Formats: sequence, structure tokens, C-alpha cells
Amino acid sequence: MLQKEFQTRQVTLGFDIPSLYSSLPLVESDPPRDENIKRAVELLNCDIVGGDKTCYILPDCHKSTLGPMLDSEPRISSYIQACFESPGAGVNMFLSMASAQECVDAVLRSDCSNRATVVVAYAVLALGCYLVSIQSGIRSAVEGITRATGYFRRALSELNCLSMDNATVRGLQGILIMVIFADKSAHHSKSRLVSLGVQCVQDLGLHSSRRLRQLSTGTDEERLLKNAFWALYAIEKADAVGTGRGSIMCDKHTDHSPSDALQHPDEARLTLQCLYGRLCDRVIDSLFSQAALRVTRADMCRQIEDAYCLVQAWLGIFQTYNNSLNTPAGRFSCLGEQAEAETHLSSYFLIFLIHGKWLHLAQQGLDPEEAEAYERSETRCLAAARSVLEQCSQQTHVQMLANMRFRSLPKIAACILILTGQSCDRSDEQKMYLNMAADFRVLPLLTIGFATYQIDRTNIASALTGGFASDIGIGQDMINLGNQLMFLGVIILEIPSNMVLQKVGPRCWISSQVCIFGVIAALQIFIRNKTGFLLTRSILGFSEAGYIPAAMYTLSTWYTREELTKRIAVFFFGMFGGAAVSPLLGAALLKLDGKGELHGWQWIFLLEGIWSVLMAIALFMLLPERESITAENSDEESAGKCQSWNGPTSKTLPVKVVWQTLTNYTKWPHFLATACVFATWSPLTTYTPTIIMSLGFSRIQANALAAIGSLLTLPVIVFFACLSDWSRRRGMSVMLAIAFYLVSLILLRVLQARVDRWGRFGLWTTVNGLAVGYHPVHNAWIQVNCSNPGERSVSVAMCTLTVFLKIGFVMSATAGLMAGTQIFRHDDGLNG
Repeated sequence: MLQKEFQTRQVTLGFDIPSLYSSLPLVESDPPRDENIKRAVELLNCDIVGGDKTCYILPDCHKSTLGPMLDSEPRISSYIQACFESPGAGVNMFLSMASAQECVDAVLRSDCSNRATVVVAYAVLALGCYLVSIQSGIRSAVEGITRATGYFRRALSELNCLSMDNATVRGLQGILIMVIFADKSAHHSKSRLVSLGVQCVQDLGLHSSRRLRQLSTGTDEERLLKNAFWALYAIEKADAVGTGRGSIMCDKHTDHSPSDALQHPDEARLTLQCLYGRLCDRVIDSLFSQAALRVTRADMCRQIEDAYCLVQAWLGIFQTYNNSLNTPAGRFSCLGEQAEAETHLSSYFLIFLIHGKWLHLAQQGLDPEEAEAYERSETRCLAAARSVLEQCSQQTHVQMLANMRFRSLPKIAACILILTGQSCDRSDEQKMYLNMAADFRVLPLLTIGFATYQIDRTNIASALTGGFASDIGIGQDMINLGNQLMFLGVIILEIPSNMVLQKVGPRCWISSQVCIFGVIAALQIFIRNKTGFLLTRSILGFSEAGYIPAAMYTLSTWYTREELTKRIAVFFFGMFGGAAVSPLLGAALLKLDGKGELHGWQWIFLLEGIWSVLMAIALFMLLPERESITAENSDEESAGKCQSWNGPTSKTLPVKVVWQTLTNYTKWPHFLATACVFATWSPLTTYTPTIIMSLGFSRIQANALAAIGSLLTLPVIVFFACLSDWSRRRGMSVMLAIAFYLVSLILLRVLQARVDRWGRFGLWTTVNGLAVGYHPVHNAWIQVNCSNPGERSVSVAMCTLTVFLKIGFVMSATAGLMAGTQIFRHDDGLNG
């Protein structure tokens, strides 16, 4: 579909002749010419600026076209002779302001002056005043630029009266000088003047060597006319690249080359560096600017095609120039000594940049399987780009970028970082350092914190076996209500909590959360009645809100998408490991019943709450910030961020992103499935020890046996995570895991009345082991599909969207837990 859309227009090269966007070549010092200039200066009271003599197509042979004008006025004669005496004399000799005006007035009064001569006069004066002004003081500069602009406007007005149907060489001279002035002063008339110059060149037929010989009286004049052709050609091509328009000067029939006129490869090298910079500027702006991100799919296809045409044009310029420039010293490279390597460097970088954007666009609107195929192609494409760049002269490439002075340079560097990874490729030691920081500091701390979170949430199950309900005078329905209020508190503050996370940062906020719910958990030892129970469960829910999505978001800033799935599975070991450890701790702590005048359930709440506070201190002291780790290991802070999936973290969670996620109907089936499954698992987290006790086991035995089901969850998680990565069919893996759980529920319903207590224990343990084994895979699946990979690297908005989708996923699970609290009620009894 996209390929057809991409090929709606035929891709054609705009040109295949090299452009030489530079001033015309320098000439050697000529004493007779210098003497003429000095004589003109004495006669006209002129100012001489600079020592280099650059010719702007004002040769001595054109004196005959001025005719009697040279003899009509001595001052005018000296002025014209100084400009036309020999190559390179005109630009570096400028009249003073008063003398220039007198000269122009004399030119205008002369009977033999035609429009073309007046245009040349005003154009030379405009350019001369401008160049003088930029080398003088501020006050003089302002005055000189004002005068130059006035001359330029007069030249434009005279040019408008000049009929281009009978274009002359003098008309081309005036236009070319005006184009150079417009280019140096960034005047908006440049493009129109370029078009007029191209028309003039075509009318004169300067693409033909035969026509050049007809217009010239000698080899010097012929060379100068060739210079005029290639200079205007180069300016027109650079203007086309800079403005993004199609090239209008295409000379497939030109029978002379730039090597016939060019004498200084260094000038051409600088010229093509600038052209390459403009090309990069145009390509990156058209594909990666904020305006480009808002265009429609069809417009983006056209922009990709245009960018590709520009790169092909650049290749034509580059290669044709290298093949045409021959000097006695041998062939020169326009960007350095390694011509072929740098051809790859300049072209493949942009080609893979465009191809990566096209593959990124192709993934939009596709099924997950098809999107993954495009994603793999994009990965191979960028890997090939890296391979090509590794074969090129990286040092020369860096020098080339350093030589460019364009506003796009930061964007060029950013695109190298994001799409090629060449500049941000860290050494193996740096990569190992960051991976070790994540695997041995971030992941273990967050996983243990998750286990602590789960223990404080589910330790009520062990407390119930220690007589907690009877001691404070509540029944089973009130326990269900307290748990329901706890989950409701989690849902209410889930979003606000993660908004705070974006502002405060993971280390401070997560450690504060763990500390708060640890204190609340410890304070449960003072519960004496129903009101205290409901109040503490509600506050516990509020304090626990946001921990899970905050921890997953933190992990996603440390790992790439390929690395994240298994890390999420390890992270959920904390949840199920905590569920497994909680009854074991309960069995041990219940033995302290009566010690220190505290009940067994009070020892459970107190010691596990203290552990949570200690864990909060550890998180605050040991959990690293990604920026600090990167700063320790690299001088460029941004280099470390190119490894993370989400890129730079956002400081806000916009309301617009919240609304976009709520209205994203494609995510609601995920949320609904999670809520349904967790609704059936919720009562098991509270009543599994009680259920096992009802089968005839003692209080200590029941708590110990309840841990087995949670322990079985761990290999189940690993199995389905590996299956998902191996098959790359994440949806099918999730469905298979849920199907296994459904089968276990059916077997429990059918068989529990037909087996003994150990058989029933086995059925309940199987249900506990399979209940939420699908959850980590499901979580990773929804994160993988919540945003596109290219946007995840460069867009902060996608980062915040990822966060909120995690929040929604956790909220749906919590909603299921809240609903499931009312499944086992007192009037249902326990069928044991």
C-alpha cells in the first residue's frame, strides 16, 4: 500500500552536472593591471579593498561594446577601464560614495549608455558598497549597507526595463553581480534574479562551446564566459537545494565541463561542503521537523520522495565533479583525499536516514506482525548504514561537519545519534557499564521493592489465620470491604502519583512511596475496631498508588525494547515472589504470638512495616539516576540516552495525553482482559491460607503450603516470557497462558468434590500457580505496541503516553482485584 503511495510520482534527477557555488577563480597578480587600477584610483579618488583580485565577468575585450562612452568623460573612462582592463580588476576597486554617485550620474547622462550598462554600473556599486561596509566600523557599515541597498534597488528597476529577449553578455554580467550581492546580503530577490540569469544564459547559448567562441574574441574571454555559466549554474543549484524547489537549469547538452574553468580545488571543496550542509538541512527539516510530524501520510510520502531526489542530485554533483576535475597533480576529491569513502559517507548517511523514515512511516496502521516485519527491515537498514559508515573516513566526516556553519548542524548530529547510532556508539566498556548499572542496581532494587509492596498488601492473609478478625471484631464481609477500599485508593491516585513522578524523578518519589506505605503498614498494629481497619486499608491503598507503573517506566528508560521484555518478567518476580514469601514470613512470625504482649498478627504488621522503611532508605541511597550514571561514564550526557527506549524523560504528563489514552479503544480489550483475570485471582491473595486451613491443616502448615502456589508462578512466568520471545507472537502467548488458567479453574470446579484434601490442595495450588503467569508477557506486549520505535527515540510526548498506558494497564488490574474482593463472602462459606 505504502509502496504504491510512495511511487505516485516518477523519481527523476534534477541535474547531473556538478555545481560550484563559489566566487570565480583567483588570478595571479598582473602589474600592468595594477597600474591601471592605481591610475583610476588617483583620478576618481577611489578606495581599494583587499589584495585578492576576483573577476566577475568584466573583461577588457568589452571595451569596444561601450564605444564612444570611454572618450565622453575622463572620469567615466577611468572607471570603466579599471573595471574592464583585465580579469579580476573590478570587484576589489570601489568608488568612494561621492565619486560613485558622480560616476553613475555621468553614465546615465551619456548618450551611448544603454540599459545593460546602467545595470552593470549600479550592480557593481551595490556589491562594492556592501563589501566595503562589512569591513568598516558600525556606523560606516550601516551607512554603507543602506547605500548598497539603494544601488541594488536602482539596478533592479533598471533590470526590469531591460528586455531579456535580446540578452547581452553585459545583461548577464549585471544579473550575476546582483545575484552575488543578493546571496551575500540574504536578499529575498535572489531566487527571481537566479531565474532571470538562467534565462539569460539559455538565450546566449553559453552551454555550447561553439557559441562561446562566437561571443569571445580570445581564450581569456571564453574562459570567463565559461566561468559565468558554471558560477550561475552553481548558484541556481544551491538555491534550489536551499529552498526545496525543483532545479530549472538542466544542461544535458553542455559540451564543456567545470574543469575547463576551475583552477582551485580548495574553493570547490568548501563550496560542496556548504552545498552538502544545505542538503542535510533541507532533508532533515522536511522529514524530522515539528511541521513534518504534523503532515498527512500522503504529504510525508511526497516529502520522502523529494528528499530522495535531492540526495540523488547531490550524488550526481559529487561524482560528476570528481570525474571531471583533472589537474596535473591528479584527481582531487571535493571533500578530502579519500574520494570514494567520502562519497559513501555523504550519500549513504542521508539515504539511510530517508529509508529509515520511510520504514517508520510504513509501520503505521499495520497489524503487529506486519509492523514487526517492517521494524526488522529498519533494523537491518540502520545496521547496514553503520557498516558503511565504519568503512569511511570518520575523522574527515567530523571535520566536514565542523566546517559547516549552518543552523541545521545540531539537527544533523541529532539524527546521526538517533538513526545511525554512529556518533553515539559507545565503547564496549561504556555499554557494559550501563548494563551493569541497570542489571545490578536498578532492576534488583525495584524488584525487591515490588516484593515489599506485595508483602505489605497481602500480609493480611497470614494475619487472618492468626486471629486478626476476631481480635478487632470484624467479619469476612468487612475484610472484603477493607480490601476493596484499598484497591479503590490505588485506582484514584494512580494517575496523580505518576504525574508527580515525572516532576520529582524515580529515586525520590519511589523511595518516598515505599517509606510511606511501610509506616502505614506498621501502624496497623494499633487497629482496634472496624473504623480503624477501614481507615488504614484506605490510606495504605493511597500510599501504594503508582508504584508499579513508576517502576516499569523507570526500567523502560534504562533498556531498549528488545531488552525490556525479559526485565519486566524479572521485575514481576518481585510481585509473585513477595506473594510466596508473605505466607512463609507469616508462618514464622505467628510463632511470636504473645511475645512482648503483642499478638502474632501484630508482629507480622510491625516487622514487615519496618522492613519496608529500611527498603525505602536503600532505594533512596542506592537507586541511581540515569543522567548521573551517564555523566560519570561519558562527557556527552545525550550519548547515554540513545540506548534507552523512551529517550529523555518528560517533566509533565499532559492532560491531552491522558485523554488520548482513555479514548484509544484499541487498548481497552487489554484492560478488560486484565480486569477479568485479576478479579478471579484477587480473593486467592487474601484467603488461600484460610482455604488451606479449612482442608484440615494447622495454622503454620497452611501458611507454609500457601507459598507453594506463588512459587510455582515464577517458572510459569519464565516459560511464557521465553515462548513469547521465541515465537514473537505475544498475543498468542497471552491467550495460551489465560487458556491454561481457565482449564485449571474448570478442573477445580469439577474435581474438588471427588478428591481428598491433598488432591484439593493440589488443585488450589495449580490455580494459584497459573492465575497470573500471563501478566508480565501481557504487560510487555502492550508496552511494545503503545508507540512507534522512531518516535520513542526523539519524542517526549510518546514517552508520557507510554507511562499512561502502563498506568491504565495497572489500573485495570487493580480494578479486577477490587471487584474480586467480593467473590468470597461469609454467606458463601468455604466448600472444603
